[in-house]
Amino acid sequence: MVYNNLGTVLKDQGALDKALAAFDNAIALKADYAEAFYNRATVLQQLTRLEEALAAYAHAIELRKDYADAINNAGIVLQEMGRAGEAVDLYRRLIAVDAGSRRCLQQYGNSVAGGRAR
Repeated sequence: MVYNNLGTVLKDQGALDKALAAFDNAIALKADYAEAFYNRATVLQQLTRLEEALAAYAHAIELRKDYADAINNAGIVLQEMGRAGEAVDLYRRLIAVDAGSRRCLQQYGNSVAGGRAR
């Protein structure tokens, strides 16, 4: 958990490479740490390493099936990669997980309409 917290601070300071290393250390110590995979993915997304970000989000979701933030962000990455159909599928899953969220419906609506959801 300490490495995950360190990574979050480093990310907030803009030290993305160091943050990524901290999240990797957190994962090395606890391979089922969904939040560390999620945080790693957010840094990779900021670095526009989208394939790696998507894989990290997928791992976080595998570890925690109802991880709404990871599902949402994976959908955004898919849209950024031009894979709107897959993004729509994830947004449908997000609605099932977090049906009361306005964000879910907005992301889904934007993706179905062909817009770029954020």
